[in-house]
Amino acid sequence: MNSKIFLNTKFLILPNSNTTSIEILSELIRKFGGEIIEDLEDLDKNTVILINDSYIGDSGSLIQQDLFRRECHVNFTTLEDFVHANELQIVRVSCVSRWIKQGAFQILGEDLVSIISDTGEEHGSQTSTDNSITDIIIDENVPDSEAETEGNIELESFEDVENRNSMQYEHINEPLIESSYINLGKNDVLIKALNLLAKKYRLKGDQFRARSYTLAKASIEKCPYKIESGAQAQRELTNIGLSIAKKIDIILKTGILPGLEEVNLVERKLDYFTNCHAVGSYKAKRWELFKLSSFSDVVTRFPDDFITDWTMLFGWSYYEDWSKRISREECECHLKIVKDTLKTIDPSCHVELQGSYVRGSETCGDIDLLFYKQYCDDTKEIGIIFEKLVRLLFRKGFIQCSLMLTSKLQETFKDILRERFQKCGLKYPSGSSLFASDINKKYYLGTKLPTSVYKARDEPPLLKLKECDKYMSLSSSRKNENPCRRLDFFCCKWSEIGAARMQWTGSGEFNRWIRLLADKHGLKLSQHGLFTREGELLESYDERKIFQLLHVDYVKPELRSEGLWQQDETKGMIKK
Repeated sequence: MNSKIFLNTKFLILPNSNTTSIEILSELIRKFGGEIIEDLEDLDKNTVILINDSYIGDSGSLIQQDLFRRECHVNFTTLEDFVHANELQIVRVSCVSRWIKQGAFQILGEDLVSIISDTGEEHGSQTSTDNSITDIIIDENVPDSEAETEGNIELESFEDVENRNSMQYEHINEPLIESSYINLGKNDVLIKALNLLAKKYRLKGDQFRARSYTLAKASIEKCPYKIESGAQAQRELTNIGLSIAKKIDIILKTGILPGLEEVNLVERKLDYFTNCHAVGSYKAKRWELFKLSSFSDVVTRFPDDFITDWTMLFGWSYYEDWSKRISREECECHLKIVKDTLKTIDPSCHVELQGSYVRGSETCGDIDLLFYKQYCDDTKEIGIIFEKLVRLLFRKGFIQCSLMLTSKLQETFKDILRERFQKCGLKYPSGSSLFASDINKKYYLGTKLPTSVYKARDEPPLLKLKECDKYMSLSSSRKNENPCRRLDFFCCKWSEIGAARMQWTGSGEFNRWIRLLADKHGLKLSQHGLFTREGELLESYDERKIFQLLHVDYVKPELRSEGLWQQDETKGMIKK
């Protein structure tokens, strides 16, 4: 089978790539040499548009176009214009499975999709990509026989795994009100329970339920009084529905929620894997399917996984460091080093902190930096600056690794890359390109403050590697040693700085809320601005004006964390 059938081909998946099945296909496309793009700026005449089959009717046209437009992560009108002007090919996303199984990338006439709405159909075929994805996984990893016995490993279907999961619970009926919670209020018990539920469903790949429990937890965390019943929570707090209200009643009355404290051995494995950078739920489930429980197991059983997605090597190497929280003061120190170095490259380029730092969090999980140039709308120009900045910061010893490369940066980091490959017994792919583009408009990095600057904090890692995996660790091992941090570069056009700040300030739930608000007004909001449904730009530069156009009061960044923008300071948490 040709392992690079999609080489030099760009794919744009619509309406978005947030579902588990689409994430699986995205990963497979990359594995077979393709590139997934997210921005219309990256479109070219050879880009292939992939449409989720759920939005395609039997006649090959879009159905539910209103919903499709709302879910679409790019400006649909602008996309339509580009598609028609350049005659781009649009196909069902499920075609990817056929191309991979056949080992050839060939678009047939029946694969083509029209993005003109098929108003005559109310329901489409609702084709699911999940079955074809499972077929790919099986075809890819086992020989012609139905089971593989090498190394005493048997291949199971996903249905078998689900059944096996249900059999591996160790029931523990201890109350949630444990010794560490005895002196805490009832809300703390609820917060703990909802957090466990959110984590449980996140590991299962059920993002909808995970999000529901996360939002409910956030509402209770910000509640200034004790919750006495589920009905009260549902009545007075946001994001509490009937189902969650019933669970709250059970917890408050009994101190336990049956099944919540079950320890699932499979979920423990999945949790261990998915806490590593670049390891998603699909990849973790696939590894668990083969009864693998450590990164050492994986690199032995599936070495190609670490070659195809080499960034996992650094997720493994800095597994413990990247789990540590970062103080606001340390974020500012990182910013200063980047800003001072940036001045030597281009004094007219500006950089500022974004993310949870701007929202006022005491600690951050990573560091987000937004770059822009006054009156500059050419983000490629900033991309060129990024490459120079990364190389210079690496030479200064600040950048430890880059999770995105160009041809020059692959040469810059080749010694580190080679050492990481060889450390776990892999051959460095010296003849291969580990980059997708020579101009990146964002960078994911690992950075470390100089010892002279770092102010030691006694903070143990939230996550720990298993003993068999520790040989790859580059995390700080000595007490008070400066840890490696995750730091990201983003950039925006000067004309879009207001919309970009909204995007990178977050939180994710606030962004979702305000975009849904825009949709209710018949508009579309993205990091590029506020648009009409027809694609006319209303505002992108002035953040406050975007709020005005949405007929809502300006929300300060510090109130954009989960649930806070819905809080009435005098009445506690109330519904809008």
